[in-house]
Amino acid sequence: MITKKVYIGLGSNIGNRENYLDRAIRSLIDDAPGSRSPILTNIRASAVYETNPISFINQPPFLNAVIEGETGLDPLELLQAVKIIEKDLGRIPTERWGPREIDIDILYIHNTIHSGECILPHPAAHERAFVLQPLSELAPDLIFQGQDKTVRELLSSMSSQGVRKAFRQWGTHPIDDTRNLIPVIEGKGNGSIPDITPSIIHIACDALCDIGILRIDSGVPIPLIEHFLKQSVDAFAISDEVKQKSLRGNRNSGYTPPNIEGVRGHGPDPLRHFLDVHREHGFKPEPELESFFSTAHIVHLLLRDLAHDVFQIFDHEFRTWIARGTQKGPHALRVSQYLNSEPSPWKILFPSHIDFGLLTAYIGGTSAGLQVKIHGSWHDVYNPIGSIIFGVGSTLRMYVPERLKPIRHRVVGSTVGRVSAVYFTELQSDIILPNGKTSEEHLKSMVKSIRQST
Repeated sequence: MITKKVYIGLGSNIGNRENYLDRAIRSLIDDAPGSRSPILTNIRASAVYETNPISFINQPPFLNAVIEGETGLDPLELLQAVKIIEKDLGRIPTERWGPREIDIDILYIHNTIHSGECILPHPAAHERAFVLQPLSELAPDLIFQGQDKTVRELLSSMSSQGVRKAFRQWGTHPIDDTRNLIPVIEGKGNGSIPDITPSIIHIACDALCDIGILRIDSGVPIPLIEHFLKQSVDAFAISDEVKQKSLRGNRNSGYTPPNIEGVRGHGPDPLRHFLDVHREHGFKPEPELESFFSTAHIVHLLLRDLAHDVFQIFDHEFRTWIARGTQKGPHALRVSQYLNSEPSPWKILFPSHIDFGLLTAYIGGTSAGLQVKIHGSWHDVYNPIGSIIFGVGSTLRMYVPERLKPIRHRVVGSTVGRVSAVYFTELQSDIILPNGKTSEEHLKSMVKSIRQST
């Protein structure tokens, strides 16, 4: 794909302005509508500036920034993607130059001049200090088509009064706390939840149907998970020779190196290797991995029981029998380590995707950089140790397609440790799914389609 460098301006002066700017960038690194390619890649961001409004001055000050990236979209496709993001973030149409939740303007695309719906370069960019000031940090020698001065020269020739660096900058404060977005059930701390009551059924089923996610606080013992996480880090630190002897191969449990598995439509993943733990007999890990697999097996059993409780709630509400059908299913605990130390929250390490299967459990204290998409907007997941988040998979959705929506998620750069542990649930192999296939046939066809597309 041929890409072009693009500069985009961001602005917000309503509500949590920092939040809107950050969520706009998070959406711009999402896949383009109808595509498996990101809207923008290789993003750099200017500092954030607080600026006085122009023209219509009776409104709050703006936060403005400019981002640089590369895109394979043509201008109209990029404009369409930008308008969808603005709508998803809650922008409400208002008067020109009036207050707005988020404003996303395409300022410049390399060697592109377009007329009509998308005019490039932006016709007023060269006149606005709140655009030129942040743009000068990224491309001071850029010359807009039709102009004879660089961005630096244009900025020096005008007053920058009313444009000042904002107090808060990128990454200096929490962006989102999903505790305020994801409904919560209090667990017992031992792999179970309280007895099923109408209140718990209401919370759980509303969460799974509305946003596809349910959080269980105190779902598992905190000391056990702390020990498990330490052993996970140690397991990835063993020699490559030992890990090669422990390859998963044709068995369920074991080690998978980078560039073996991928995500549908995105190719093999060079940034992640992982250890899988299945409920199986006869698997004997290398001595250096015995302690890890022993602890992981205990965690596996606790998560199996916790997932079973959630399935019982689901069955109670929707008159299904999934809890019974999962008792002999091929559940798996997967512990991943991300190999890229890139701290930028705008660098995608594991691309946006939806899990197939029933529920995916995200284990608290891990999943550094995990983001989920809720109501069209990307959010960081703050998931403390002992907490478990369950996300709906595409197989579970088959049972209540008019109400359930699988959760989309991804992993981005993070400044903290990068070990992620998730638990996958499946129905036992001989159960007929609503699509007419057995669970085993469906699982094999999904894996085959992923491998063919990567």
